[in-house]
Amino acid sequence: MPLLDPDFVARLDRLEILSRKILEGKLRGEHTARKHGPSAEFADHRNYTPGDDPRFIDWNILARLDRLLVKIFLAEQEPFMYLVLDQSKSCDYGQPNKAVYIKQVAAALGFVGLVNHHRVKILALGGGPIKQAGPLHSRFVLPRMIKFIESLRPNGIADFPACCRWLADKSRVPGVCVVLSDFLMQENLFAPLGDLVAARQDLYCIQVLSPQEIEPSGKGPATLTDLETTEQRQTPITPSTVARYQANLAARRQSLADLLARHGAQFIFNSTDVPFDRLILECLRQRGLLA
Repeated sequence: MPLLDPDFVARLDRLEILSRKILEGKLRGEHTARKHGPSAEFADHRNYTPGDDPRFIDWNILARLDRLLVKIFLAEQEPFMYLVLDQSKSCDYGQPNKAVYIKQVAAALGFVGLVNHHRVKILALGGGPIKQAGPLHSRFVLPRMIKFIESLRPNGIADFPACCRWLADKSRVPGVCVVLSDFLMQENLFAPLGDLVAARQDLYCIQVLSPQEIEPSGKGPATLTDLETTEQRQTPITPSTVARYQANLAARRQSLADLLARHGAQFIFNSTDVPFDRLILECLRQRGLLA
């Protein structure tokens, strides 16, 4: 099954990446690393929306094709979009599968970044060294990006703190960083996430869990296996144990949301039974990442 179908790609083509860091003026130009003016390099057209500067309407196209389009120009310094994908073994679980869902969301966001002239860098976490692609630039490298994401296979344990330190050290300009993970990690995430915010990244953390993790079913004795360590534990499944599990899961989720809020970052919780296109087209627009 392809990560992105053509009909959905056509809808993605109309979206833009927003960044509070860039909107606050830490970079010159518009939030999409585009600026308007005769000294800039022409990049593309987009549909006119109310509020656009009429100086940048392409009057020639309006006269010839009766289409109201606005000229877009590249900024001298284009922002980055970092996509951090958790592809550890714990993500290879659930129906729909978490690892596949994360890859679909990453492919969609990467596409929007590319068509908005962001430089897209992808970091995939799993067993072994961090897998990297990019920086990628322009829609023409979309097949390369898709091929890289499709090649990822869940494996091992994600070294999330090391990835955050690497990204914070390497990032040079403000931009957007989206972390896609189940966040079922043993490490304390305070310092790693703080590193990303200190690196001037507009941070969005999207927790992806399967319906089976959110609402576990079954009863009686059960053998639970840690997908990453293969450690097993005998546990009786009763209404009280399920209730305790769900309470712990909710507390962990709230703790992560509070931590990110203190850093001025955003936390988004999502189940894989929510179609990923709805997450992109509705939720992420409501939360201000896309427009």
